[in-house]
Amino acid sequence: PNTIEIYDYGFTADGKAYFAMEYLNGVNLAAVVKASGAIPAGRVVHILRQVCASLFEAHTLGMVHRDIKPQNIMLLNRVGLHDFVKVLDFGLAKAFEETSGVEETRAITGTPVYIAPERLKRPGLAEPSADIYAVGALAYFLLAGYPIFNYSSDLDILYQVLNETPKPLPETVPQNLARLTFFCLEKEAEDRPASIEEVKMFLDNLALEFPWTNEDAQKQQIF
Repeated sequence: PNTIEIYDYGFTADGKAYFAMEYLNGVNLAAVVKASGAIPAGRVVHILRQVCASLFEAHTLGMVHRDIKPQNIMLLNRVGLHDFVKVLDFGLAKAFEETSGVEETRAITGTPVYIAPERLKRPGLAEPSADIYAVGALAYFLLAGYPIFNYSSDLDILYQVLNETPKPLPETVPQNLARLTFFCLEKEAEDRPASIEEVKMFLDNLALEFPWTNEDAQKQQIF
């Protein structure tokens, strides 16, 4: 339910590809942070659990999203449920792929500040660990109110993603949530959580510590 639904797809008479998807009346996370600044820990946990639920389904089906970012995640009010998450834009998604040792010439696709370091080195790579990194970058953005790196050009952000460690999150962020965020942001894929299911398990435990009710969500609505 946290993944956007596609109703139909095909080709027009003149050969143009199309698809029809559900209409979503809500706001994306980039707009939420722009309007309200950093998001409370309980709300972040609530949102990320739903993002992970969508990614768990995709990964179970052998697909990596490869473009998780605030603009691709919407919050809706659905049948009385506030802060209901929909993950959008699977346009860069692809099946799991372990590239060979040969030199790659494929262009980097995605949004640089949310791209895992290994994908900068091997653009064709499609592994779940890249989505886990993006979830960490998303968590950082929501908790801090700004991206993991401050950059002035694509070259600058590519260098930082490969070589720099993000600054610590604000002291107001609970330490265990900050630790999970940086766990997902490890430079080496093998140093991150083993699966998106593991990330969600951490978040499920954090939800007990930082509950977020439907009433809490209703008070935060900006649409």
